[in-house]
Amino acid sequence: MTLGPSYDFHFGETITLSINTGAGVMFTNGKAFTIEVYNNSNNLIFDGLVNFDNSTSFAYMFGSEISFEILPETIRFNIFSEYVGSKQKVDWAFDGGERTGSFQKLQYWNSGFKLSIMKPE
Repeated sequence: MTLGPSYDFHFGETITLSINTGAGVMFTNGKAFTIEVYNNSNNLIFDGLVNFDNSTSFAYMFGSEISFEILPETIRFNIFSEYVGSKQKVDWAFDGGERTGSFQKLQYWNSGFKLSIMKPE
């Protein structure tokens, strides 16, 4: 969840470039997973369940979008891209043993296309 400014730059009547930034908090839920280690004879030598306890963290976001108006004030085609990053504190343990503090750096890049249908006024 981020909050921040957005700026629109109009290029003619049909093309708009939007730039946005934001800062806020990130809530993640890291799921537990199992690590199994085998030797050369394919014998199991280690089997451990890794559990995570995640905390909320500061997040930041940068994005842009370009819109092409297909039908005036009715339909737009959009191409968007955004980057979201965060550094989150994580406590983890093997099979309920002693917890170890660490962090994970989370980075997401989303991009794609949208078709926007606007409600006439």
